[in-house]
Amino acid sequence: LLGKNYLGETLVNSKIIINKLPANGTLVDSQNNLLVVNTAYAFTDVYFVPNQGYQGVDLFNYQVVDIASNNLESTTAQARIDYKNTKPALKVFDVYTSVQVGKSQTVNLIFKNAEFYNNYTYTLSSPMYGTTEINGNSILYQATSGGEEVIEVTYTTGNTVAKGYINIKNFGSYNLITEPLQVLKREDFGFRIGRTVAVNADGSILASSQEIQWDVEGGQNNYQGITKVFTLQDGKYVPLGNEIKGLGINDRLGYRISLSGDGKIVALATNHVNGCLSCVIAGDYVIVYEYDDVLKTWVKRGDKIPFDGQGTGTGGVNINSVDLNFDGSILAVGNVREPRNGKASGAVFTFSFDEISNTWIQKGSVLTTTFVGSPDDGTDFGAFVRLNKAGNRLVLNQPYSEFNSSKAGNVYAFEFDQGDWKLMGQPISGTQGFFSRFGNTVDMNDLGDHIVISENYDVISSNEIYLGKAHAYTYDAATKKWKALGNQIKGPKLTQIQSIDQWGFTNQNAKVSINGVGNQIALSLKIDEKLEISPNQNHFINVYNYDKVLRTWVAFSEPFATENSSPSAGHRPTYEETVISSNGAKVFFGTGQKFAYPEDKTFIKVYETMTDILPDTQAPVLVLKNPYTLPLSATGSAVLVASSLDNGSTDNIGITESTISKSTFTCADLGTNTITYSAKDAAGNTSTATVTINVVDEIKPTLKAKNSYTVNLDAEGKATL
Repeated sequence: LLGKNYLGETLVNSKIIINKLPANGTLVDSQNNLLVVNTAYAFTDVYFVPNQGYQGVDLFNYQVVDIASNNLESTTAQARIDYKNTKPALKVFDVYTSVQVGKSQTVNLIFKNAEFYNNYTYTLSSPMYGTTEINGNSILYQATSGGEEVIEVTYTTGNTVAKGYINIKNFGSYNLITEPLQVLKREDFGFRIGRTVAVNADGSILASSQEIQWDVEGGQNNYQGITKVFTLQDGKYVPLGNEIKGLGINDRLGYRISLSGDGKIVALATNHVNGCLSCVIAGDYVIVYEYDDVLKTWVKRGDKIPFDGQGTGTGGVNINSVDLNFDGSILAVGNVREPRNGKASGAVFTFSFDEISNTWIQKGSVLTTTFVGSPDDGTDFGAFVRLNKAGNRLVLNQPYSEFNSSKAGNVYAFEFDQGDWKLMGQPISGTQGFFSRFGNTVDMNDLGDHIVISENYDVISSNEIYLGKAHAYTYDAATKKWKALGNQIKGPKLTQIQSIDQWGFTNQNAKVSINGVGNQIALSLKIDEKLEISPNQNHFINVYNYDKVLRTWVAFSEPFATENSSPSAGHRPTYEETVISSNGAKVFFGTGQKFAYPEDKTFIKVYETMTDILPDTQAPVLVLKNPYTLPLSATGSAVLVASSLDNGSTDNIGITESTISKSTFTCADLGTNTITYSAKDAAGNTSTATVTINVVDEIKPTLKAKNSYTVNLDAEGKATL
């Protein structure tokens, strides 16, 4: 139980006071002495001993005493213990990534529940299109040829053996993106597809929702909300299971959505009323569904999680962000109007799914501005939140809303450690006000050591800007600081008719998304309509790749998806629904939230970032010793090895295996024999040839004769010898 002084420094000389004991167990020290309330103890480590047979969540309250500051006592804090009497199973998360042929990439294996195990081991199956080099939980993969690599990870803890998979797309080069691979249109799917977009790790499953349905029978609007999930079959996205609707007729379910890494778990948030600064609105919720492969339908995963917005002041509910970790066991929810530390200041809630009780349990403290500073109004704290793969790290924003727009935004990362969320590294703050909305969106890679932050623009002069900007950071574990990763990514340079001090509130939509490894960033942006000069030039999407040698972010394509922004086209895309898949192979662009007309032509466009992945099909070229003479040994047998027959065979990516149809020969095989020789390369291509094996006996007989021998003649004077 640790404390910090007013400078944020961890106390080195402190005591603890227990204010309230746990209800289902006791607290003891390292010598098993029972702890009691209202007594100062000169140590900080305490141990929870549960009552016999108990497992579940328990709480106790405590204070930390700063001895160096005249025994100054902290405010009361609460410790939360989620106790289980069996260790959760160790699990490795599947990996999805892409590697360019001829290059290497470090792949990190992330193990869930590793903290419960002192040791574990793992092995890898042999790759087909590259090579691997293991270094702890990191694997250096070198791509030698194109193909879809699947490496099996077999890991062992005690008597338990389990498996996971590393999925790697080896590609030749990046695409010069011009046209989408596929377009999913409203008129084809019967609802406003593209209003939200969520995808799984490899982009093979996507989800989209509409919160309002205008075109129902009788011309009545429907606010129940609909979410549909699609899976890729034969190159086309087709519905996966039933559509998901709100529990109530005015729920607007699907206002925010998120998918797990495998695409089989989806989290959905309602939004009865888009939250205001001063109003108090109750009744929103988040609900999670899981796809049942047997029933072919979506079923509830635990009960709905209600949000009433009843904090310490006025505010309400506006669930502006939800995110699931890779396996769907951790859920983060950002309520931008939660009045926990100021008027509609915002808060982030995290939950973990308990398999035993089939319920969502709060994970650690509710994150509010208390963690990062003094109370403030209208900060939009937690308007956008993203988890890493394991769900033990998260990044959230504080971009400030139109109610507090003169301030530059902030971004904070947190790590779950010793039972609660703790600030990870320093806050990252913007330097511009004027509605630049630093941190309007954020994202985090799989490991949680790379983050990317959006900003609506970068000011050059009073009427010149760079439209949109992305900031990338990497976490330095040694200094516990976030450091800039490469250059800032900037959009096009624009000259505006209005100067900045004439703008008033604007509504730019810069959006960032990062892949799992953290070496690709998608940036999409659109300027506010009232600032447009040339409507078709002020918005775009592009993808940037991190060059490890040059240490810069490089666009490998011209900007794409520059939609006509005229209302007559049927829709003005908001450019805030742009997502890159975790493996970096696809970018998804949805039309976004803005509704102008009931007949809006909404869509999702799918773009490929890489060239077609063509596996190696060139078989080995065999050069063999044919015929081959094989002498028998003194025992009358001989063993032939395949390498003895090779006489310079070659393959473009290397021969990995050579076999022969028969390897053991005896006296019964003397003379001519025909066998089959086979060679396989790293891509699995095989060549075969027949080889003549001449089995010979080259050993002279050894004579042993009797020196004398008596022959008896018969009656005719004859004998046979």
